[in-house]
Amino acid sequence: MALDINLVMEMFRNNLRTRTAIVFISIALISIVIVSITTNILIINSFGNYVTKSTDKEFSNIANTLAAVYKSEGGWKSTTGREIAHAAMMKGYGLRLRDKDGKIIWDFSSMSYMMNMMGKWNKKNISEKTLPIIVDEKTVGYVDIIYYGPIMMSDLDFKFLCDISRYNIIATLIALFIALTISIYVSNYITKPLINITEVAKKLEKGDFTAKVYDIPKEDELFKLTAAINHLGESLKNQEILRKQMTSDIAHELRTPLTTLQSHIEAMLDGIWEPTHERLKSLNEEVLRLINIVKDLETLNKFESDMLKLNKIKFDASELVKSILTNFEASFAEKEQEVVKNIEDNIMLFGDKDRIAQVFVNLISNSNKYTPVGGKIKIDFYKDGDYAVFVIEDNGMGISKDDIPFIFERFYRGEKSRNRETGGSGIGLSIAKAIVLAHGGEISVESEINKGSKFTVKIPL
Repeated sequence: MALDINLVMEMFRNNLRTRTAIVFISIALISIVIVSITTNILIINSFGNYVTKSTDKEFSNIANTLAAVYKSEGGWKSTTGREIAHAAMMKGYGLRLRDKDGKIIWDFSSMSYMMNMMGKWNKKNISEKTLPIIVDEKTVGYVDIIYYGPIMMSDLDFKFLCDISRYNIIATLIALFIALTISIYVSNYITKPLINITEVAKKLEKGDFTAKVYDIPKEDELFKLTAAINHLGESLKNQEILRKQMTSDIAHELRTPLTTLQSHIEAMLDGIWEPTHERLKSLNEEVLRLINIVKDLETLNKFESDMLKLNKIKFDASELVKSILTNFEASFAEKEQEVVKNIEDNIMLFGDKDRIAQVFVNLISNSNKYTPVGGKIKIDFYKDGDYAVFVIEDNGMGISKDDIPFIFERFYRGEKSRNRETGGSGIGLSIAKAIVLAHGGEISVESEINKGSKFTVKIPL
């Protein structure tokens, strides 16, 4: 198969690791080049200032030396200071000595030009500086110093600047290599968690919900992202388990009444049973059971899709809880259960009274059902800030740690051996959670097997 170069280049351009590395390298390259150029300019300027100051000092020394010669010889002669002129000429600049009236005593400027510059510079390159020669605070003459270029630099000076530039280039290349290495490392370090997350996401997409990111980064943002993808995988795995479990439970819930209906009707059709009033009544009960399951599912779907309209009114929730507990007194007495009630008075709620009552009834009914004879049930209802809090705690059979994350899912029942008479349809807690969430509240559970359960409901006032 032929390799599509354009496709490869496009993949290269869109590769996060490559693009990140290119960005880092580009920033490093630009920064290093700017620093290198700036450093070079500053060094040249600083060295130029240094040479200028050194030259000015040397020129001043020439004037002072000529002044000392004048003083020692008692005046200007044609030979006065010639050795100074020869020394200056060897350094690349010429001297012209004039008396205080401007008359030239000797002039070595043109000779210096011929010897040292060999006609290389034109007149535009020639600079001249005149310094007074002062003896006993009196000007006795002038020295004209002629040099070539804006500043006087020796061969050693030029070599020094060339060495500096060469070392600067070498340092720049070394810095670029280091920046390239660090950029590639940092790019790999940053993108590696993202690549790991991408690989896990691909596995999740294909249905492998056991996939996880095991190499957890320390950076806060990447840590949160990794934790989120791992949590997503766990959630998808749980949802897959619930989906399969729900399918099995729905089949179980529907199979029993349908089987009963089928067997009874077949017996009647075959003439084995007479269609008596009692048998028809039993069939009707099974039909009603199916209808109730469908109604519960419809109600739950409406709550979860925000389609159910809540008939909100302001009512005394304290009186509602007391009334519901009164209705359960017979059930509590039948199982000889100890009930401890702490109901705060005058807690006013704005919500759907019937739906909230449905939540309380479901939780109290479950507690009564799964708490053994002689057990203890504690019910608290109080106001906490902007919430009404309903807490019911028992010492019943409890819920296993593995079942707790799923008990609010439809049709989920932790005890697999529990029959319908004991366990219900498995939709009650799902509906309770949907009602609480529809009111902007929250519901939670704490439980331990064979030690009891504690359900907490918080509903905004």
